[in-house]
Amino acid sequence: MDFSTFEPGSDELLIREELAGLIDEHLTEEVRRRVERTGSRWDEPLALALGERGWILAERSPEEGGAGLPGLQAEMIDCELERAEAPLMALGLTRLVLPAVERFADPGGDSALYAASATNPRVFPCGTCGWPNRLTQADVAAGYQCDACATAMERGTDVNYYEPEGDPEEVEHE
Repeated sequence: MDFSTFEPGSDELLIREELAGLIDEHLTEEVRRRVERTGSRWDEPLALALGERGWILAERSPEEGGAGLPGLQAEMIDCELERAEAPLMALGLTRLVLPAVERFADPGGDSALYAASATNPRVFPCGTCGWPNRLTQADVAAGYQCDACATAMERGTDVNYYEPEGDPEEVEHE
């Protein structure tokens, strides 16, 4: 084993700088107070910002919703988020469960799996309900449907039960 000191290169320094800015932007005192008050260890805006950069599954290729980073850079991101005490408790579960879902899921009836990113945006409508901006290109290629349709089909309920009221063209989805 090599226990020598690691000196970050320019790529690592750029990632660290961008991540520090992201943490400063999203991990405000208001967010920290909310986490303390509610006990919730989840901040969706921060998770979405990480997902846009492919940093949730950073070692995966951009086509799979990741950033295609080497293991050391991906680990560096995780360490910095942990050091900042970022409220991202569910990311570990996502990383643990996703490989099993990908391996054993039935593509004919499963919901969207791939994280939206700059190279894999969630801009396609669901083939089942038609609601816009639900799936990534990778989801469409794999034959997935949106989470609401998958849930409705699993429960045997109406697809529109899980949707907001109104015309799909007029309702904004995150």
